[in-house]
Amino acid sequence: MNRTIRSVAVLLGLGFAHATTVALAAPTTFTIDSNLSVLTLSFETSPGSPFTAPQFPGSDTTSLSGTQTVDVTGSTIRFLPTGNVHFALQPAPVAPAIGGAFPGNGPGQYGLLALIPGVAGGPGPGGTGLVAARGLVADSTSGVIPLIGNSFDASQLVSTFVAGTADVNVLVLGTPVVGTASLAGGFANNQLTAGTLTSIGGIETLTVPIFTEAPVVVQGVTVLETLAGQIVATAVVPEPSTLILAAVGGLALLAFGRRLSQRLVDRRSRAFPVFSFAPR
Repeated sequence: MNRTIRSVAVLLGLGFAHATTVALAAPTTFTIDSNLSVLTLSFETSPGSPFTAPQFPGSDTTSLSGTQTVDVTGSTIRFLPTGNVHFALQPAPVAPAIGGAFPGNGPGQYGLLALIPGVAGGPGPGGTGLVAARGLVADSTSGVIPLIGNSFDASQLVSTFVAGTADVNVLVLGTPVVGTASLAGGFANNQLTAGTLTSIGGIETLTVPIFTEAPVVVQGVTVLETLAGQIVATAVVPEPSTLILAAVGGLALLAFGRRLSQRLVDRRSRAFPVFSFAPR
C-alpha cells in the first residue's frame, strides 16, 4: 500500500469515527406527538384516593405539544432544560373564571370538580369546589441516565411547571378560598421507570411514561396533585450509512485536492528546470 492510499485510509477511519461521535453526542430536539402524548390531572387525599372529577367528560385530560431537547450518546441519555411542553385547551370553557369568579368560566387546559365530604366543597354542581388550570407550560430534566439497549430509567426525570396558574373557588373547612394561585416552579420526581428510545428508518422515538405526585397545601389542608400519562416524541436523525457517505465524499475531495496540487508542483518543476554548475 503506497503512502497516499495509506493516508486516505487513515483519514477515512478518523473521519468516520468523528462523524459517528458527533451524531451520537450532539443534543437532539424531539418533537412531541400530540396524538400520543397526554396527561391527566387529579387531586388525592392520599395516594390512590382522588377527590376530584372532570367538570365534563375528558376535562381532566389534555394532549401535549412542543419540543424536548435530549443529549444522547451510545450509552447515556440526558434531558436538557427546554421549557417547551405545552398543554392543549379543553374544547369547552372551564370554571371558575380567571380570578376564581363563579358563575363564570373561560378557556383552560383542565377543569375539575372537588369534593371532600365534611372538609371541602363549593358552589359547583352537588356542592363541589371548582378548579381550572390555565397557561400551563412544563419541562422535564435529568442528569446523565444510563441507556441500556433501548431502555432507560425514566424515574430519574424531574417534571417542572415553567408557567401556569390555578383558578379556584372552593370551601375548605367552612372558609371560602377564591382566587388564582401560581403553579410556576412547582416540580415533582417521576415515579415510572420504563422509558425507551427506539430508532427505525432514521426516525428516533422517545417514550416517557409519567406519574408524579406533589403535595399542595390549601387553607391548612394538604392534598396531592397528580399527573399521569405519557410523552411520545420523535426526531429525524442521519442513518450511519449517510454519515459514512458524507465522510467518504469529504475525504475523497481532500485526496483529489492533494493529488491535483502535487501535479501542479510537478508541472512547475518541468517548466522551470533547476540547473547546477560544477566548479571549475
